[in-house]
Amino acid sequence: MTRIAGQVTADVLAEQRPAIRVVVKVRYKPFCTITRGVPLAEPTSDRAAIELGAALALGKFTDRRPVRLLAVRAEFE
Repeated sequence: MTRIAGQVTADVLAEQRPAIRVVVKVRYKPFCTITRGVPLAEPTSDRAAIELGAALALGKFTDRRPVRLLAVRAEFE
């Protein structure tokens, strides 16, 4: 998760647009996809804030099934 959030932060920096929300997508076996997101305290390009947002969003998942895909995205204003 940390590596993926780091890649998202690099994309945010490349866009030169601060993120306002972080969303995590989990695809469970067999192809059931669920997303959960959290708003960030303020628009940011800070890696630690984006990683924390991803961790908080991941914490909203309660299923303990095998995972096929894990993704993180940032949303902008």
